Amino acid sequence: MDKFYGVLFNRKSGKIVKSLEGVSSAMLKLFALQGNVSSTRDYVVFNGTTGTIVFYCEGKKNDSPTIYKDMEGKNIEEICAGLLDAMNEAN
Repeated sequence: MDKFYGVLFNRKSGKIVKSLEGVSSAMLKLFALQGNVSSTRDYVVFNGTTGTIVFYCEGKKNDSPTIYKDMEGKNIEEICAGLLDAMNEAN
């Protein structure tokens, strides 16, 4: 069974604010849709084995985050080299 990671990060600096781990990408997606992504932050969910992005959203002020379907299927290493290995080492 694959595990998934959710990473909330500052859009400008790239600094990770919060990281989550789960066996279901659906539960990690819900984190973003429950008001946890602010206007200065983005959130990505990816497969912990393959690095494939399954969800990406950008926070907006006083509104639901914008979901970017075009990011789905890309590899997390294209966006942040080394993040997949770092998450797997930490967990």
